[in-house]
Amino acid sequence: MLVRKQSAEPITSNNRKLGHTAEINGALMLTISLQRLLVETSLEEITVHSLDPCLYTITAVIDGHYYRIVDDNGCPYRRFSLEKVRKDLIGCSAQKTCLLQTTAYDEMIGGPAKSSVFSNALHLDTRWEPEA
Repeated sequence: MLVRKQSAEPITSNNRKLGHTAEINGALMLTISLQRLLVETSLEEITVHSLDPCLYTITAVIDGHYYRIVDDNGCPYRRFSLEKVRKDLIGCSAQKTCLLQTTAYDEMIGGPAKSSVFSNALHLDTRWEPEA
């Protein structure tokens, strides 16, 4: 059973409120809303996780801390197309953006499992601009 609790105390960095911790089955994870992420000035990296052919979530690194992106209700951010993720991140000031997609292709053709989940990371252009 998934047990989820939000902390009452916000996480701060340089005297700024960033997000809250969420306790999921005893493990703490920093969270931040998408709206807060878009105005964050010390955003180092965004990783778009491709979990399924049409399911994407986002994590971010802010001031050296990893954050899971959540919606206004505190639920994990998820989109069903990379285009929707791109539109959500337009204007984001991330220094680096990466699409992380893991596949079982090597195992499917009889090869050894990959030693690292980052072995097939695809780096994206971070200058996602609105379409004309």
